[in-house]
Amino acid sequence: MVIDRMSQVAKPGLGRPDPGLLLTLALCCFAILPLAMKAGLPAGQETALHAYRAAEMLRSWEQGWLFPGWAAGFDSLDALRWLSLLCLLGCGGGMYLFCARRSGKLGAVLAGLIYVTSPYVMYSAPYVLGAYPHLLALALFPILLWRIDALRDKPGPLSFLLVCLLQAALINTDGRMALVLTGMAFAWLLFEILVQAFNREASQMQARQDLAALLAMLLGILAAATVWLPLMLESDPARLPESTEGLRALRLETLLGPAPLADAGELYGLRCPRVLGIAQWTAALLGAVSALALYVNGYRSRHPQTFLGALCFAAMALGLIGLMLPATDALFGDRLLLGPAALCLAVLASLNGIWLSRLPARPRMAAIALLIALPVTASIPLLYVPEWDLETLNTSIAAAHAQERDLASTPTNDAAAIISALALACALAGAWLLSRRSAPQRRYATALPLSRSSLTGLVLGAGIAAVGLLVGYREGVAWIKSPPGQALPAQVQLAYSLDERIQLIGYSLEPAEARIGGRLSLDLFWYAPEPLERHYQSVLALSLDGEVHARFVKSPLAGIQPGQWGAQAYVRDSYELDLPDHLPAGAYTLSVALSSCQPPAQEACGSKATVRDGAGAVIGDRVTIATIRLNAD
Repeated sequence: MVIDRMSQVAKPGLGRPDPGLLLTLALCCFAILPLAMKAGLPAGQETALHAYRAAEMLRSWEQGWLFPGWAAGFDSLDALRWLSLLCLLGCGGGMYLFCARRSGKLGAVLAGLIYVTSPYVMYSAPYVLGAYPHLLALALFPILLWRIDALRDKPGPLSFLLVCLLQAALINTDGRMALVLTGMAFAWLLFEILVQAFNREASQMQARQDLAALLAMLLGILAAATVWLPLMLESDPARLPESTEGLRALRLETLLGPAPLADAGELYGLRCPRVLGIAQWTAALLGAVSALALYVNGYRSRHPQTFLGALCFAAMALGLIGLMLPATDALFGDRLLLGPAALCLAVLASLNGIWLSRLPARPRMAAIALLIALPVTASIPLLYVPEWDLETLNTSIAAAHAQERDLASTPTNDAAAIISALALACALAGAWLLSRRSAPQRRYATALPLSRSSLTGLVLGAGIAAVGLLVGYREGVAWIKSPPGQALPAQVQLAYSLDERIQLIGYSLEPAEARIGGRLSLDLFWYAPEPLERHYQSVLALSLDGEVHARFVKSPLAGIQPGQWGAQAYVRDSYELDLPDHLPAGAYTLSVALSSCQPPAQEACGSKATVRDGAGAVIGDRVTIATIRLNAD
């Protein structure tokens, strides 16, 4: 085994601030610019729900004399803003602390920035979805991995208790996201145990160190039994903490493509970019390839997790990406997998610190500056968050009930409370036993320090990113604005008038050729020059040789009420069309028609809207959108 610079490092002095961590947190402040530029929050899918729940918590704390006086002026929206800010900083800082022990501080800075600028972490979870439990789980997870690593280095009472508490906190954040992340933590830990079993001399670990980490995680799960056990016993499936909305298959070119620009000319244009991030997967691929090349060419580390441990995150990244690609009715969709995949890519990106540290000073500064500027500049479009209009919200109990928000807490269970109490007691007992026994610390738990040239490259990259922000944060670059009556994001522009009230101005369709039993993704772009006066339902039809073989109905049109249409913006009408298995192969015609309905039941839908082309000529009651080839396999 060759000893290299990865093991020739000095431990930092006690109480000395870590410049790498401070610089990582400073770079992560780029991701919180939307919070700094505007008050309030955008109206995400779950923002109002969590605002109501936060208000309930604030009221309960005030009544129980637990509410701090300095926070008396906070409302629930302020609380969610602070939660988002702390979670984003926690994502970057936690990733730095975990990766610094493996790839050095230079790679850890890059990993923290890559993670926090991931589209799901930076944009989708806090703004589009308002999925604050997801964001909190993604912030806690790298911190948990860091403390598990520290516990395996040297089992101590404090590390043991921290792993228990962090694991319990992770379970408390969100049901299915916590399940995914906990499964990843166990997979990683078991892989680490396997690696050190075959390389025990280099890892310098004992079996009881691994057992202590496994035991701490298991006790943390049991300590959170008051959360998961009642839900497992709950008979009503509607009480599950996560809906199945968003379980959709994605194409690989979509995942690896750039984030689409938000359109200020779209009504309700707050949408999830279902992408991994170009900077994220590029840096991860570069780190993995460079690490493999160094390992094959004899560059070794006496801390085996530096290279071999990265294999686990590479395998998990590929597995998570694969789960998002096929059309399946699995429990986990892109909403739950994009965040964990971003974490795996960030860990792989940290491997870039190894080859960067071997470069001469000037090339190293240039390469570091480019790698730091890449994720920041690529994320500039994510700084524009449309419909940021939720500055006040009535969070009273009456308002929550009026919005049909379920504020019921997790059902209580005596058995769960007993299990949690016993688990906490066992955790305290385990910590006491560890305090009575001494264990040698691994010699290779410190990280490569940041050289002066590396710090210069990091600062230079931050400067380039700041210039890119000043130049690129403007309409036409960071976002677009479609003029009234146009939809710039549409793949195909159309000009049809239906019932002389609604215009079909474009569509986007993927894929143009599909398999029977697969799925089509269709976006129709509608525009109403004046507010609608009646209800409509849309009817999509797949026809072969003039015969309709499949029909898809949505009511009301685009899922919004007539009074919600605005004359200055178009409406995107999205469909996920599951193709029946019994369809014969062939070239199908996809068409759409509108039927007027009687409110409020919208059951008496019969009168079809007359269709006119761009010249005003009547062409019937249906618009032919595209021809799609369906194959049997």
